[in-house]
Amino acid sequence: MNSASPSPRRRSPSSEVRSPVRRATAWFLVAIVLAHTAIIALWVGPSTPLRNAVGDDRLRGYVMPFFDQNWRIFAPTPRRAAVTFEIRASIEDPETGDTSPTDWIDVVEREDDIIRGNMTPSRMSLAGRRTANTLNSVMAEMNERQRTQIAANYLTTPVADLRGRLADIEGGAGISDVGRYMRYDEIATSLATYYASTVWEGEIAYVQYRTSIRYVPSFDQRKERDIDEAERTYYEYGWRSTTPPDADVTRMFSAYTGEEKR
Repeated sequence: MNSASPSPRRRSPSSEVRSPVRRATAWFLVAIVLAHTAIIALWVGPSTPLRNAVGDDRLRGYVMPFFDQNWRIFAPTPRRAAVTFEIRASIEDPETGDTSPTDWIDVVEREDDIIRGNMTPSRMSLAGRRTANTLNSVMAEMNERQRTQIAANYLTTPVADLRGRLADIEGGAGISDVGRYMRYDEIATSLATYYASTVWEGEIAYVQYRTSIRYVPSFDQRKERDIDEAERTYYEYGWRSTTPPDADVTRMFSAYTGEEKR
């Protein structure tokens, strides 16, 4: 039994006409996408001879306002400020009983050394930075009279008395901010105490901390100056009595600081 072989399917004249049109359309769209990508790359990229040849005005005229994207979609929580959390201690001489202050050391700088190149840093490696962020925030709400009270020493006078003194001052931070400061003064004092006990030899009589902040220049100023040239705002805090020692916490801080005693 013979079966007839199927006859080859013939392309219609209309399909032969559509194929070149489709190919041309596809290449045209690809060219548009490539050109658009190249323009956006020039817009978001650094200054180069090619970008300078095209010109910022031409690039801005194309990108704005339809294709502009807020940088926050790429960096939801970028650092907008550089902070410091510096500590020093008053060391008591065991023979004379005299005390002498140490030099200031920046805890945040040492935390950065821990974090740099570490894909999984511990939460403790941000303790100084987070403490500084909160203290800087609440100090910005204080008026000058409140800041003067905070800069006073509380050695024999209980630091708890500071709460009422701050709350009684009118025109400054309210009860909520005062309470927040008191919580973080305790945290900062404990952090300074344990950090100092693992860094310096001798009996720690008192500790003191201070914070600072400088803001990252705006995007429009990025070519004019960098953060190292930004003005730094310091907040001063007085000497505080040390936190009662705890052996377990001291051992933890030894690993956290990673320093030999001085």
